[in-house]
Amino acid sequence: MKTSVKMIIALALALTMICALGTAAFADAPLTTTILKNPTNERHYAGETATFIADAANYNSLEWRFLNPNGVDFSLDGFKMQFPGAGVTGQGTTTLKISNLQTGMEGWRVYCRFFLGAAHSDTASANIGVNVPSAPVYTQPVTTVYPTTVYYEYEPDYVYVNGARVYSDGTVVYDEDYAPDYILPDGSRVYSVPVDEDYAPDYVLVDGARVYSDGSVVYDEDFAPDYILSDGSRVYDLNNYEPDYIWVNGVQVYSDGSIVY
Repeated sequence: MKTSVKMIIALALALTMICALGTAAFADAPLTTTILKNPTNERHYAGETATFIADAANYNSLEWRFLNPNGVDFSLDGFKMQFPGAGVTGQGTTTLKISNLQTGMEGWRVYCRFFLGAAHSDTASANIGVNVPSAPVYTQPVTTVYPTTVYYEYEPDYVYVNGARVYSDGTVVYDEDYAPDYILPDGSRVYSVPVDEDYAPDYVLVDGARVYSDGSVVYDEDFAPDYILSDGSRVYDLNNYEPDYIWVNGVQVYSDGSIVY
């Protein structure tokens, strides 16, 4: 009986020592960082913003780092020197944002480094994908083609030909609204209304004389020259109030054929 009690006491002491040693060993075991989330690949158009998220357990601080297409490692400051036009926020936090993405970032990668004392653990790297916007597609504007002749109930059904209105049925009508039927290249205005019916002239100027549609010729009667010759001579027909002649070799040649020296 005494032997059994002694054995029980010995076993209890042994178990106590084993538990004490195990607790001390567990307390002295070093902590390690555990990566809980790796950043994922991001692809956006140039000028847009990419967001990367990482997480871990058991860490004191963190730092986002960058890898170029050749695998060269860059700090945040080094990355900013490569792309000064971009904006980077979130360093020191689990969320990193890169705004105003640059086309040169295509092929770069980003990862997060978690520190626990002097040790560190890195996440997997994620790609920074940058799409270049495609050139805008130019669409030729639609051109509406209208017919050259449009027929409406209250619209004219004619075109002007030498000042006359030529209708689609072949009818030709001259203007009767004091407007010339047409204007000659020299500026003369030709009318096709009865002479003096509407106080509009029915003539063209030919060498300063008014030649009417009935063949009559009338010289100016308003003390203005009928015409001026290329040599500067002025010809009048004003009922003997003004000379009606031109100078030819020093003589006056009148319109009726008479010659005065």
